Amino acid sequence: MIGKNLWNKILTIAMAVSFLIMASCGTILYPERRGQTEGRLDPGVIMLDGALLLIGIVPGVVAFAVDYATGSIYLPPEGPGSTRRPEPGARMRVIYTGEKPLTRSHIATVLEEETGKRVDLAQVRWLQPCGARQK
Repeated sequence: MIGKNLWNKILTIAMAVSFLIMASCGTILYPERRGQTEGRLDPGVIMLDGALLLIGIVPGVVAFAVDYATGSIYLPPEGPGSTRRPEPGARMRVIYTGEKPLTRSHIATVLEEETGKRVDLAQVRWLQPCGARQK
């Protein structure tokens, strides 16, 4: 018969291994990357998944398979709409829109005047406080 103390040790080890697998998986670290199908590979995620190969073949292969299948192994795309943060020291400025109400067309007009580039607001993800009406 296996004693209660041995079962506790087995359960503790199983939980620790499960935590290591989940904590080092790119799917858990970068949920916003799910659904990507191509791009540059993220060296950090590859190193974490590779470290699981040191624990055992199965955890490492599972981590690679999950990250590849979900697309979390790829770096986010660059360019408009990317989730990349501004470079340190990048200058930002406030743009005053005047007294007109902030409609989508007014925002597009002001941005086009300020940047000199055409703005496609159809690709903008609008965030509003709860209960706010869209104009």
